[in-house]
Amino acid sequence: MTSQPFRSLSEHQRLPQPKTDTQYYKQYLETVCNNATLALFVMDERQQCVYMNPAAEKLTGYALSELQGRALHDVIHHTRPDGRPYPLCECPIDQVFPQNNQEQGEEVFVHRDGHFYPVAYTASPIREAGQTIGTVIEVRDITQEKLSEKAQQEANERERLLRQEAEAAKAQTEAVLQSITDAFAVFDHDWRYTYVNSAATELLQRSEAQLIRNRLWDVFPDLLGSSIEIEYHRAIQEQRTIEFEFFYPSRNRWYLNRVYPSATELRSLSPISPIASKPNKPYVTVRRDFAASLSAI
Repeated sequence: MTSQPFRSLSEHQRLPQPKTDTQYYKQYLETVCNNATLALFVMDERQQCVYMNPAAEKLTGYALSELQGRALHDVIHHTRPDGRPYPLCECPIDQVFPQNNQEQGEEVFVHRDGHFYPVAYTASPIREAGQTIGTVIEVRDITQEKLSEKAQQEANERERLLRQEAEAAKAQTEAVLQSITDAFAVFDHDWRYTYVNSAATELLQRSEAQLIRNRLWDVFPDLLGSSIEIEYHRAIQEQRTIEFEFFYPSRNRWYLNRVYPSATELRSLSPISPIASKPNKPYVTVRRDFAASLSAI
């Protein structure tokens, strides 16, 4: 057997050691900044631009070589959207250095091609050995967010106006229905009262609370088998307006009734004055052969 020279595990698996000098970390930081999607600017103590990453170049339309040594404000933040000048002394971003405080907020920048665009920013002082030596600015284009926010606000406003119009129309309809002298009632698909006007409560001799959300046949069980049940069912099945006369037992009078069906409800309109030409006669005369009448619908 041929003997092999012994080698330690560390010789086989030793990893390369990273450089620790300043140049390595500078290059590493530059690589990170160049690959960041957030626009980064660095200003020196004179408020002049000394660095901007590719994302910042894309955002502003300017190359780093065009802005180095120039006041960033004078290039991309000099004018307000309404056309008025924006003095550097009023710019919150440029107050970070003298005040030594971080600032966050929203501003509007000017692109190289002249169009305005909204941004969200964070400007932070750069400190070294207790001294403020510059400012780093992180900037994000929020154009799409503002457009979405505006669209949502417009949608909310349209919804508010539509709701306001609907409420006004409902109030107007309510006022009209309450002002008419005919009894008006609305039933849902389960024959529950959903609306009655004051004339209806007078005719039916029931309060609104006794009627709303209660079934017609529970409130007036004696109407089961009457011409009202027959004609109401006919109107629903045939989906057409029906006018008929019915005998109202509690009033011992004949009344005219018109019903207007829809896919979701049934509306009933009855003059509160009885039919003068009809003689009074017992309610039982109207209840004959109900089963046959209902099956014929």
